[in-house]
Amino acid sequence: MSLLQIVFFVFIAAQTTPPLPGAVGSSAPPPFFAVMPWNSLHGWGPESVERGEGLESIAQCGFNVAGFVEARDLPACEALGLKAFIGPAPGARLRPAQWAERAPEEIDAEVCNLVGDTTNRPSVLGYYIADEPRAGHFPGLARAATSS
Repeated sequence: MSLLQIVFFVFIAAQTTPPLPGAVGSSAPPPFFAVMPWNSLHGWGPESVERGEGLESIAQCGFNVAGFVEARDLPACEALGLKAFIGPAPGARLRPAQWAERAPEEIDAEVCNLVGDTTNRPSVLGYYIADEPRAGHFPGLARAATSS
């Protein structure tokens, strides 16, 4: 194959390949890539903390996801164009090992409390139930993930 044939082939391939989403000339929106600070907006302790720098500073810093927020923060997230992960209520944070020790009814109540009425909110990406679980924690986490 000559150099001219290779150049021609590359030129034709470039002309027939649609641009990637978000690329110059593409009408498709770019794919969503989550960028978030790894911190609870209201703290991990038993009391809710109101921080001086809140959701506005997260958006100003170029993050597109706020984590971990409470349901009451969702209107502000939506106004700022932020997606969100819902975190546990202050004092309700369970360790991964605790999910396996709980009765199914307790798990359902805990998950319902976490989710509340946020399932149809456009800003919600997901819910925090555990961080860095070990293999032995997965049966309990599976119960939480499949909770009604």
